[in-house]
Amino acid sequence: MPRRKGSTRRETGAATHAQLEKRLVLLAWLNLRFGYETNQDLLADVKHVAEGFNADDRSYVGIRLESRAGVQVARGDLVRYDDNIRAHLRAMNAGRSSPITLRYFQHLHEVAEQAGLAGNPRAACLEPGDADLSEHEPAERAA
Repeated sequence: MPRRKGSTRRETGAATHAQLEKRLVLLAWLNLRFGYETNQDLLADVKHVAEGFNADDRSYVGIRLESRAGVQVARGDLVRYDDNIRAHLRAMNAGRSSPITLRYFQHLHEVAEQAGLAGNPRAACLEPGDADLSEHEPAERAA
């Protein structure tokens, strides 16, 4: 198939990404809550943050998010997200000879999941190892 004149695959991909990002309302809401204008800003900011947790059991990603100006998520919520992520990770690593370490984007995904579930009273029922979150969706989303 011939290429369009004046357009490269990379430029088209970036333009598509920008268009898609503008349509993802939840993503825009999460970026706003964490003090970022775009998802690309968020990813660029945490890309070089260390993986894992420090001696105080705080994730480096969580510490970075907490340190930003304009964060609309309470420190207690970020600490709770870290505690939950760490508990799930420990459960997944139980008995593994080679433990799993979350990459920055995987950790962000887990933070986003928890921030999105924060208003869901059934989310408190989640136990480490629960994989199917669909049954824990709020009634207004499930309807």
